[in-house]
Amino acid sequence: MKKLSKIWLSMAVLAAVVMLAVPNGTVAAQVEFPQLEKDDIEQPTGLDGLYAEMLDRFVQAGERMDDADEAVDRLECWIETLTEAGKDSAELQAILDIFLANMDAVQAAYDDLGEVIDEHAGFDAEGQITDESLALGTLRQIADGLLDLHQLGEDARFELRWDLMAYRYARRGEE
Repeated sequence: MKKLSKIWLSMAVLAAVVMLAVPNGTVAAQVEFPQLEKDDIEQPTGLDGLYAEMLDRFVQAGERMDDADEAVDRLECWIETLTEAGKDSAELQAILDIFLANMDAVQAAYDDLGEVIDEHAGFDAEGQITDESLALGTLRQIADGLLDLHQLGEDARFELRWDLMAYRYARRGEE
């Protein structure tokens, strides 16, 4: 009888430990966050709202181009430092020249898009619609221009990062 009691008692303790290990409430990682409804997200309404949104994106693209100018300044400073130290900076200069050529293409796309925005066919000076069909065409041109501008900028930045990574990799271990 003693042996049977010890087995039952051991099984009861084991069952209690297992039951304590099983979570019986909501775990913090399982907390559900409310889903954003379509109405909760502010979206531009109408063609004039889309036009204003695209103008904001155009301005942001210009700011990203200014950030690229800072990268050019840092590269020029790096080249100058290498030159002063008597080291060869020709490869870095070539990387900078390629980046500048790519950024010239980005600037040309930005300027072309700026001309479309300046014409603002179908919109008046305040961004209100004057002709709906012209406004649709303008919005399509701006959207296409923004996509092209974004892709050119990303390609230029990616190529710069890749070239600098290869440059550093080739010179790892050097001082």
